[in-house]
Amino acid sequence: MLNKGIRLGKFFGTELILNPLWFIILVVFALPPLIEGNLVAATTMILFLIILYISVIGHEFAHIFAGRRYGIKTRKVVISFFGGAAMMDRIPFGLPETLIGIAGPAFSCWVGTLIVLPFLLGIPHTNAISAFIFQVGQINLFLGLFNILPIFPMDGGRILRGILYHFTKKIVLSTKIVMIVGFCTIPLAFLTMLPFNLLTIVIMGLIVKMCIDEYDMIKNMYND
Repeated sequence: MLNKGIRLGKFFGTELILNPLWFIILVVFALPPLIEGNLVAATTMILFLIILYISVIGHEFAHIFAGRRYGIKTRKVVISFFGGAAMMDRIPFGLPETLIGIAGPAFSCWVGTLIVLPFLLGIPHTNAISAFIFQVGQINLFLGLFNILPIFPMDGGRILRGILYHFTKKIVLSTKIVMIVGFCTIPLAFLTMLPFNLLTIVIMGLIVKMCIDEYDMIKNMYND
């Protein structure tokens, strides 16, 4: 279900799919001010979410372009309420996986820094437009930094697994270690860096499920 949705088009040879679950984000963040009659706040939130997910798309295409250096094709990118997922036809183990994993967070941090730096150097962000732009920069920095946490199958988990495999040459063992590290990191990271609500719990649960599913797949396909 998470791999299906509304086709938005084809970009750089990769289909872009919007999963219907994305609209949960609109309901959670844009509906409350709309119900209160605050049309300006609702419109601002919708615009912010659109820009945020454009940043997510850029993040995913950074992975795709890095993957192409290793001959990896990507059929589609799926955007859902918890982020994006580039559906690559394969993942090379070892340092290539690490470098592909780094590409997305590096792009997000680069964009965030470009936006935030002028304000940090003295440009005021006291009016509504400049404050909005500053927040876009901040969320890109957060997106980049959050994704390098060692949680599998997030970018940080793949970065760590690539490094572990480079030294151990054992993909099942490397995946298992990263899975355990991720399970220890998830509650601390999510409960300290994100608001504690139902959406956060759902995202945590989905990441745990995806982690277990991919570990089971690796264990069935490979033998250390």
